[in-house]
Amino acid sequence: MGGAERDEGRVDNRSVDEKLAPHDFVADFVWAGREVLRKPGVAVVSVLYWSGSAVFTTLMARQAKNPLALLVGAIVAMTISFFWMGWLGAERTFFRLRLEGKEVTLRHLLGGSPVFIGRFFALGLLAGMMAVPATGVAAGVAAALTASSIEALALRATVVNVIVVLVTVLVDSRRRSCSRRRRRRRRSGSASA
Repeated sequence: MGGAERDEGRVDNRSVDEKLAPHDFVADFVWAGREVLRKPGVAVVSVLYWSGSAVFTTLMARQAKNPLALLVGAIVAMTISFFWMGWLGAERTFFRLRLEGKEVTLRHLLGGSPVFIGRFFALGLLAGMMAVPATGVAAGVAAALTASSIEALALRATVVNVIVVLVTVLVDSRRRSCSRRRRRRRRSGSASA
């Protein structure tokens, strides 16, 4: 077949990117980018939350001689991290409301973000329960290999761990979305009967 895929006798001359990229995803991504450009405050707040706790922790680490400064720094960094978890939900609210054609203010999003803190904290705990055991095993293997002067193998073990964690999360999320679809079909089938 000469490397070109054939579908019912026709040659598909699209590029690999065109074949692999789901067009709905690309359209959604472009739409989301345009919406963020219309409301750049959303992106600014996201970047501030992402970098805020890291910058604050770094600044406080320079005060390592003062335990009170370290404690205050840790509390402030954790507070920023908790509000960042709420902001993740507010970002999703922004995109949902914009998709519905409604205007969204930054004040509305900031005010609504505390509602999402608990939900995203729980989600982080669930994701952590899946990732921590695999990460612990890989860290142990990497430490043992590094101690025996096999750094290249230790790096490979760490990369394999990251891949295993990502595949686990993806497979689990795919399984959950499929089971949700089946439940919806059953409900819609029983409602029409």
